[in-house]
Amino acid sequence: MSALHFAFGLGGLLAPIFLALFVKRADGLQMTYWSLAALTLPAVVLAMLTPSPVLHPHHHIKAGAPLPALMLGLFALFFFLEVGAEASLMGWYFSYSIDHGMNVKIAAQLNSAFWAAFTAGRLATIWLTTQYKPVSIVIANLSLTTLFAATLLVLPGSQAVLWMGAIGLGLSVAPVFPNMFGFAQRSLGLS
Repeated sequence: MSALHFAFGLGGLLAPIFLALFVKRADGLQMTYWSLAALTLPAVVLAMLTPSPVLHPHHHIKAGAPLPALMLGLFALFFFLEVGAEASLMGWYFSYSIDHGMNVKIAAQLNSAFWAAFTAGRLATIWLTTQYKPVSIVIANLSLTTLFAATLLVLPGSQAVLWMGAIGLGLSVAPVFPNMFGFAQRSLGLS
C-alpha cells in the first residue's frame, strides 16, 4: 500500500515542477500533461513485459460473523474525513501560498516541496510500519499535521513558515492513510 502511494506522490511531486517549467508557454498545460504521460511509458513497457502471475485455486471460506456496523461506520467516516483533508491539502497549498504573497513560481515550488515530503513520507511509512504499531503512527502523524496546520494559521505571512508547513504537512499526512487502512484491514478481518 505504501509503495503504491509512493508512486502517487511521485506524480504529484513532478506535476507542479512541469507546470512551473511550462507556465510561460501558451500550450504549457498540454506540455505538462504530455511530459507526465511520457514518464509513465517505462512503467507501461515493464508491465507489458512482466508475465501474469499463476492463478491458484481459490478455497472458499465460509463467511464468519458479520462485520460490526459501528466499527465499519467509524472506519468509513475516518477515511472520508482523512482523504478529504489530504486531497484538500494537496490542491489548497498552491492557492494558500499565492494568497499570502508568493509568486506563481514560488507557490509551485512550495507545492512540489509538499509533494516531495509526501512522497518521502510514504516511502518512510514502509519502514515505520515495521517498527511501530499502526495506531501509534496514525496518532503521532495526525498530531503533527494539526500542529503544522495551526502554525500556518497563527503565522500565515512568514515565508519560512510556508516552507516549513509545506514540508511538515507533506511528511506528517503521508503515513496516515496506509497505516489506518492496514489497521482497518486487520481489525475487520478483511482479506
